[in-house]
Amino acid sequence: LGKDLRTPPGGWPSMLSPALKSLTKSLRTLVDNHVGGALGSVFAVVGGIQALAFLHSVVFLRNSEKYYDLSGAICNIAAPVTAALVSNVKFWPVLPNLSVPQILVALVVTWAGRLGYFLFLRILRDGEDRRFRELKKSTLLWVFPWVMQTAWCFLVTLHSSIASLHHGRALQVVASAKQPDPKWLNALQPWEPTVPEAIALAGAVLGLLIEAVADNEKRRFRSKSENRGKFISCGTWRYSRHPNYFGEIVFQTSAAALAWLYARSSGIHVFGLPAPWLIWLAPAFTTFLLVGVSGIPLLESYADKKWGKDPAYQQYKASTPVLIPWFPRKMKSS
Repeated sequence: LGKDLRTPPGGWPSMLSPALKSLTKSLRTLVDNHVGGALGSVFAVVGGIQALAFLHSVVFLRNSEKYYDLSGAICNIAAPVTAALVSNVKFWPVLPNLSVPQILVALVVTWAGRLGYFLFLRILRDGEDRRFRELKKSTLLWVFPWVMQTAWCFLVTLHSSIASLHHGRALQVVASAKQPDPKWLNALQPWEPTVPEAIALAGAVLGLLIEAVADNEKRRFRSKSENRGKFISCGTWRYSRHPNYFGEIVFQTSAAALAWLYARSSGIHVFGLPAPWLIWLAPAFTTFLLVGVSGIPLLESYADKKWGKDPAYQQYKASTPVLIPWFPRKMKSS
C-alpha cells in the first residue's frame, strides 16, 4: 500500500499536467466558438437574479417563498433575451427577416411570462407553497430549491439560447470568411419553414395553449366557494390528471425540436459535446422534474392523502390517465 502512495516520477504535477492541458483546451474551444462566453453570461444573469431573490427571501421575508416562482419567471425571460443580445439577434424590425432565434425567444418569453403570472397570483392567494414547508425551517435547506431553480431556468431555456448562439456564430463566420460554408449563410436567411419546423412550431403553440387552458380551468374551479376542498375533474382535467404538465412537456419538446432543426448542423461544441444535442436537456430536465421529482409524485401523494377514501376520487383516478390525455376508461359497475 505504501508503495502505491509514493510520489510518482516527475512529481504530482506530471500526473496532473494532461488533465490541465485538456481543461485548458476545452476552455479555449469554448471561447473560440463564442459559446462559453455567451452561455457563461446567461448563467451569470440567472444565478445573479436567483442569488438576490434568495437573499431577499432570507433577510427580509424570513425564508418566505412569496417571490420564488416570480424570480424563476424573470430568469426564464432573462436567459433567452441575454443569449439573443450577446449573439446580436435583432428584435426589430421582425418582418420581413423573421428568424428561428426570434421565434424561440418570443415563445419562451410568452411561456415564462404567463406561467410566472399564474404562479405569483396563486402564491398571493394561497399564502404558501406546500412543497417548502419543511425546507423553510432551515436556511441551509432553504438554499436547495433556489439552487435547483437556477439549474432549471438555465437548462429549460437552452433551446432558445443555443439557437441564438448558432446565429451569433454564423455572423462571426460570415464576417470573417471569404467563402463561408453555406450552413452559416442559411442560418442568417429569413425563415422559410420546412414541414418539420412548421410541425415543431405548431406543437410549441399547442403546448402553450394546453398548459394555459388547464391552469385557468383549475384557477376558476378553485375560485368558487362551492368547490372548496374538492378535486377538479372537468375540462381538460377529465382527460388527464395533470394536463398542465402535459402541455409544458409538449411545449419544451416542440421548442427543442425547432431549435435543433435550426442549429443541428452547427459545429459548436461545449466541453467536447455538440451544442445542438444539449438542446434536448430542456425537455429532458422538465420531464424529469415534473414526472419524477417535484410535480406529479408530490401532487399524487397529496391527493391520495386528501381524497384517497373518496369513492368519486377513486373512480376518477382509476379511469383518468395520469399525464397523457385520453378518454376516461369506463369502469365496470360493481
